[in-house]
Amino acid sequence: MRVCMLAYFLPTVNYGIITFIGTMLAFSLTCYLLHKCKDFLPADQGREFAHDGKLSAGKPRGAGFIFILVFAGAYLLFGRLNIERVIYTVLVIASMLTGYLDDCAKNPWGEYKKGLLDLLIAVMTAVTYINFNGTMLNIAFLDVQVELPKILFGVLATLLVWVSINVTNCADGVDGLSGTLTMITLASFYVLNAIFENIPKFPL
Repeated sequence: MRVCMLAYFLPTVNYGIITFIGTMLAFSLTCYLLHKCKDFLPADQGREFAHDGKLSAGKPRGAGFIFILVFAGAYLLFGRLNIERVIYTVLVIASMLTGYLDDCAKNPWGEYKKGLLDLLIAVMTAVTYINFNGTMLNIAFLDVQVELPKILFGVLATLLVWVSINVTNCADGVDGLSGTLTMITLASFYVLNAIFENIPKFPL
């Protein structure tokens, strides 16, 4: 059952309006907190092997701590909740915390420790998805459905999430790239949803 927390207090308000308010509030609060709290974020120590890495020394890092917590709070207030989505939200926060704590550490965790924690989060994500959705693979453009064995589906889903976390870490280092990729992804989901589900609103 999908329940919007604010729907209990505003039962007559259109959900599209609630979604718009939540999105704008999250955006505005993120911008405000990034400006006000940037001095409290960990500072970049300069990347030894990166091109011009020393030029980054002293710049704030770990901004994900702010905008992921704002995102999670906004979603829990304005989004349509169910157990599966709450679990995903917790896993997103856990993924953010591994990166933030790595940024805060005096000695970087290294690839293996961070990678192992990301792998654990990816496994939990795959298990959660299979538990709530099964292992049916829908190839939308071909209108074909294929049911995969749980082990194979779990391995593929884990690899997808694990690689995605690392791709996000790489993209986050390029100004504007992470946000651009996010907008393209969300727009693609909206278009595909409108085409194949034939409904005008994005089901958040």
